[in-house]
Amino acid sequence: MVRARRGGGGRLSLGAAAFAGLSRCRADGAGRHSALCAPALIGGLVRYTAVIERGPTSYSAYVPDLPGCIAAAETRDEVCELIREAAAIYVEELERTGQPVPSPQAYEPPSYELVEVSL
Repeated sequence: MVRARRGGGGRLSLGAAAFAGLSRCRADGAGRHSALCAPALIGGLVRYTAVIERGPTSYSAYVPDLPGCIAAAETRDEVCELIREAAAIYVEELERTGQPVPSPQAYEPPSYELVEVSL
């Protein structure tokens, strides 16, 4: 596992190796969760889905097709930048070590459900 900390408090973590082509982050109506879908090979770039989550004090991101590829930062823009970097490193490491690079899968946007809990 590779972990790195960048200036500004952002962090990225990689379970093995990379992604290129995450072009932008979008917030849903609630601004808490977003996903980039429509993975594709475009001009030599592979486009994976990244899920962005907003927590109480920061944002986190992960790429479902790249297990262990995660990032966290104080701002949405920074977490988007970090997850791009993390995915790129992840894929590069897979290629460097001769491991297969996962094909991107299409994912549905996350859905929400409220659950009641007795106190």
